[in-house]
Amino acid sequence: MSGMSEAVGPKLGKQDSLVSMEMDVPGNTNGVLYALAGFSGDLTGYEKDGILSYEFNLFEVQRTKINAKDKLPKGKTKIEVE
Repeated sequence: MSGMSEAVGPKLGKQDSLVSMEMDVPGNTNGVLYALAGFSGDLTGYEKDGILSYEFNLFEVQRTKINAKDKLPKGKTKIEVE
């Protein structure tokens, strides 16, 4: 499967949700942890230089960006984004 339509995807940007991940963090890394994109906008949870970040794009009209204050700890950790 190369993708799915926005209508059948999870409604992470339209209602309250909890995304939970258990990971082994090597430290000071970069990459996307999860993303949901469609015609009307997108949201992304990612790590940049070890900092957990979240971005929500509302119809290209408003972008919300949230960054953690501290870097993710090295080793096994659980990340929850509510």
